[in-house]
Amino acid sequence: AISLASLGEMAAGAAHEMNNPLAVVCGRAQLLAAKITDAAMKQEATLIAQQGDRLSQIITDMMEFAKPQPPRMAALDFGQVVTEAVNAASERAAGSGGGGGQVNVKVEIAPGIPSGTGDGRQIKNAVAEVVLNAIQAAQAADAESSRHPNESNGGKTSFGVLVQARFDALDSQVIVQITDRSAGMSED
Repeated sequence: AISLASLGEMAAGAAHEMNNPLAVVCGRAQLLAAKITDAAMKQEATLIAQQGDRLSQIITDMMEFAKPQPPRMAALDFGQVVTEAVNAASERAAGSGGGGGQVNVKVEIAPGIPSGTGDGRQIKNAVAEVVLNAIQAAQAADAESSRHPNESNGGKTSFGVLVQARFDALDSQVIVQITDRSAGMSED
């Protein structure tokens, strides 16, 4: 019988080995994109490189999930981390080809958020996942609204995502609130 630890080590080794040929594919696609003059072909080569990089990041994330790294504490600009998370989520939503259409994401960073310490990458990834979920929910709500144009949407004129960050001085914490205008989850 294979132990869970052995299985995890084997999976981590396999993931590492997958990243090696993937790096070659991405590198060659980038070289092709740089050499190609036809705009449509250049776009296709660039897409291959971008999706290869995305796959590499997914593999890296899976390896980190299997064997989490301790947080790398450093000075943070929380507004910048939130902005980078929104950009990353928007790029992932656009690159996923979900067909839900473009969703307007508004970012409001309140003034006066002090710098702090934390693992910027982990915070960025966590916020990006929630923002991506909100974008996908807004896309689904927008698609549903377009299928039923005569039904009331509860006074909502458009779907989108609002990301707000502020400092709560009373509790000495940064609060990031992500709101989408979809119907939300059912009680079940």
